Amino acid sequence: IFGGAIYCVSSPRIRNLILIDNAAIVGGAMICGFGQPVIENCTFRNNRAITDSSVARTAYGGAINVQEGWPTFKNCKVVDNRVIVNFDGGRGQGGAVSSALGVARFEDCVFDSNTIVADPGVTPERERGGAFRILGDTGTSFLRCYFRDNSISFHGGAYTLGGALLINR
Repeated sequence: IFGGAIYCVSSPRIRNLILIDNAAIVGGAMICGFGQPVIENCTFRNNRAITDSSVARTAYGGAINVQEGWPTFKNCKVVDNRVIVNFDGGRGQGGAVSSALGVARFEDCVFDSNTIVADPGVTPERERGGAFRILGDTGTSFLRCYFRDNSISFHGGAYTLGGALLINR
């Protein structure tokens, strides 16, 4: 259910890792909660957060979910990740990254072709943020990051509600 490959609630240093084809409901590849991990030179590709009507209406973070944590991501590639809504009324949040009450820092990262999609014939209730969805956070930052072709049909490539957000090229 949480963190398809990594469930991190501490402060490790993770380097040169490739996370491909992982799946969960929350954090397709990784969930960061309550710790201060440093993630460097990692690739997150083709990971999925998938709704499950028997467990949760909403899937969060196709690649990464930050929940009350303070992670730093340096020189990472976050590419071709997605949230999949597979039942009517389901919700998708953050095709690449979803953060709630966390403070993430992204430096020199690439966000390319991340999305939220609904299965054919499915009408989702809510989709937010093809690249990222930030909620109630107090200072997530994207420094010298590159965003390309992140999309959804509703609420655009980025979505933020509450808190502060810094995007610096």
